[in-house]
Amino acid sequence: MDPTNAKEIKKMEKIMEKIVVYNLNWLGDILFSIPNLKALKNHYPQCHLSCIVPPQYAQLLSHQPWVDQTLALSDKTILDKFRLWKILKKEHWDMGFLFHRSKTRARLLKWAGIPKRIGHNTKGRTHLLTHAIESPNTSLHKMDHLIHLLENFGIHPIQRHYEYHVTPMDTSSLPKPYMVFHPGSNWTPKRWPTAYFSELGNLLQKQFKVHIVITGLKEDKILAQNISQNLHEKPIDLTGKTSFPLLSNIFHEASCVIAGDTGPMHLAVACGAPVISLYGPTSPLLNGPRGLNNFKVIWEPAGLKNLTPQKVFKEIAEWETVQKRQRLRGRDPSLSSASFRMTDL
Repeated sequence: MDPTNAKEIKKMEKIMEKIVVYNLNWLGDILFSIPNLKALKNHYPQCHLSCIVPPQYAQLLSHQPWVDQTLALSDKTILDKFRLWKILKKEHWDMGFLFHRSKTRARLLKWAGIPKRIGHNTKGRTHLLTHAIESPNTSLHKMDHLIHLLENFGIHPIQRHYEYHVTPMDTSSLPKPYMVFHPGSNWTPKRWPTAYFSELGNLLQKQFKVHIVITGLKEDKILAQNISQNLHEKPIDLTGKTSFPLLSNIFHEASCVIAGDTGPMHLAVACGAPVISLYGPTSPLLNGPRGLNNFKVIWEPAGLKNLTPQKVFKEIAEWETVQKRQRLRGRDPSLSSASFRMTDL
């Protein structure tokens, strides 16, 4: 090897810092971290940025321009933690950012010998961090809480909205225009009643001549069936059939997405789709969507059973953004919900 080139490589290795981010556990929270990931990449433009996420989110950040490597790793069991520690130790990272408040995760970074460890000083873990940032003394939106960590480490500016880069996939076989219903949630009180989704669907089909696409996990199949049986026109049921790349494309091309307080709702907003976010017992002030004027939040603290389909329909019908999308995605008579097959995608 040319010694001049060897010196240059060594110099570049010193410039290129290896940074690992130990991210959060849930889809929406990981999306809230996107502004931080982008800010890190902008602040350290030569860095190699890796991000640890739970295994079910392996595909989520794989095509985002600010992340060089996604490590989809579990840390639930002792064996999982041991495997993760071995990986952390082997990689020789220069910096580790803890977006999670876990003491165990801070301990793993320290045991792995990562020289700079940055996180909030929660749960008595100050001694495990080289840079323990004072936690906010007021309740903040989850995105603002993450931003607080980096800003107090000296990294700024940081944007206050998420954006998700959609890797193009062919969804031309989906009949257009369509609107997406995402009825599922990990907590029953956050779910809008399926009968309300059906009534809204019938109103939308009549007013907008729109197709209805239902998305969700395979466990949401029963919700999709309950909605479907009361719709005048058969919907396209994609529950349990979409990867994150495909789901982001479906959201991106939708005239509107209607969903509760759930991770895929945040993904839809981050993809730039017009989104109606239905909130009941949880507060949008703490975990509401953070897009660029492409969403509406309807909050019914007394419970989602009190939020009528007519009210949601009115919000959609009067929304100019949805009207523009409808005009751009005129109904194609050659494509229908009834003839659509999953293999068409």
